[in-house]
Amino acid sequence: MSKSKSYIENQVKWINKHFSAEFKAVRQAVQEVKQTYAGDKASANEFRGQLKDQAGTFATKAEVAVLTKFMYMAMGAFLVINFIGITGIILFLKYFK
Repeated sequence: MSKSKSYIENQVKWINKHFSAEFKAVRQAVQEVKQTYAGDKASANEFRGQLKDQAGTFATKAEVAVLTKFMYMAMGAFLVINFIGITGIILFLKYFK
């Protein structure tokens, strides 16, 4: 039994000796990835915040509907003015004055 115990102990020592540097490098790499991920997450959250702020400056659907309706009314008035001409408008204003 002591022979197998010493064999196992020697194997554990050999593994620790040869792989401790690799394990340390892996732990360090994992730590660096965690730090990078935390930085990326913070910048992503900042970007989301900027998008939210930007979205607050956009016109809502209701506002666009009102503006579109107003635009169509203005275009209609422009077409009427072009149809009857300036002379027609002057006569209209004189008649209803």
